[in-house]
Amino acid sequence: MGAFGLAYGVVTIGNHNINLNLGLGYGFAGGEWGDTPLFHIGGMARLSKRGYLLSENYFIAVDGDAFGVISLGGRTMWNRFSLDYGGFIPVSETNALFIIPWLGFVVPLGN
Repeated sequence: MGAFGLAYGVVTIGNHNINLNLGLGYGFAGGEWGDTPLFHIGGMARLSKRGYLLSENYFIAVDGDAFGVISLGGRTMWNRFSLDYGGFIPVSETNALFIIPWLGFVVPLGN
């Protein structure tokens, strides 16, 4: 298959308590760039001193078919690390509904 990837930019509106992210990009594979852009919308909102609501969503149309990934989750923060959790829901025209769970730990390095 060769090299593949995504080049995109994201603009964030808001602050560390509540923000909205809007992005646009193009993918490449096999030495060629895609013809259709990928769209991104996401954000986060502080719900409490240690908790956030998170969402990251991606949409693209390829050869007349639309695909997407919608996510909803949370982040709980402590002094030395944070925990991210939630689920990804793939969206396509097949109407098959399933959720892919995710769990992540963030540990800052340095000061």
